[in-house]
Amino acid sequence: MKSTKKSNFSIEEDILLVNAWIRTSIDPIQGTDQKGSKFWDRIGKDYHENKKGNTVERTVHSLSNRWSSIQKFTNKFCGFLAQVETKNPSGATEEDKINLAKDMYRDEYSIGFQFEHCWNLLKTLPKWKQLKPMLRRKSIGISPSSPQLVINLGEVNDDENVTVDLERPIGKKAAKEREKKRKSKDCGEKEIVIEVLTELTEVKKRSYEERKKDIDMAKEEIVRIEKQKLEIELRKEAREQKKEEREIMMMDTSYLSSIQLEYIQSLQMEIMQKCRAN
Repeated sequence: MKSTKKSNFSIEEDILLVNAWIRTSIDPIQGTDQKGSKFWDRIGKDYHENKKGNTVERTVHSLSNRWSSIQKFTNKFCGFLAQVETKNPSGATEEDKINLAKDMYRDEYSIGFQFEHCWNLLKTLPKWKQLKPMLRRKSIGISPSSPQLVINLGEVNDDENVTVDLERPIGKKAAKEREKKRKSKDCGEKEIVIEVLTELTEVKKRSYEERKKDIDMAKEEIVRIEKQKLEIELRKEAREQKKEEREIMMMDTSYLSSIQLEYIQSLQMEIMQKCRAN
């Protein structure tokens, strides 16, 4: 019977897999000395316990192969990012450096970095936080175009013990002791949370007041500009009216009929009365 090829992994599945790998790797109760097969059995169990109902069923072998791809190309991207960090471009922000690393990756592989969603999860781990400076040290004497800076993080074989080079997990007793201390500090932590929330509320309030002040100032400026435009229009109308009045006052009436003359004289009288009033 011909087997049906399963669909490619989605971003949601990648995130499920990476989170399962992280939780299994840093579990202080299980420790780090896990057989490869057991290690991936636990990852598979975690993956399927957290997946949604409509997610494709994946075998442990399929998850392991997908992780190998994620790790390989994410490490490649970290190599490019380390090269950018080493060059330390003047005025470049963190986002600029990441975009430069993406460009280098695309130039090398003719495709964009497809595992940024995985890197965003892995970069928060203690080991991956140390990855950039470690790569920067390794990059001394390496050609800027070389992408071969690969850090093996979590590669395992079924016959080998898993050694996860993250921050060393604490032992069972230490983990339990930490849990007791955490529970004993709950009250104090709640007070800290309340204090932080109160401070955030004050910050938001100040931010709102500052924005409101800016809006009020903008409104005042608009009113000032509109008032200035109105004054200019009024002055323009006044100049045009004076021009018309001068023309009426200086008009040659010798060629006008008696009715036209009477009309012009009435206008001249109105102009004279207005001048006297002013």
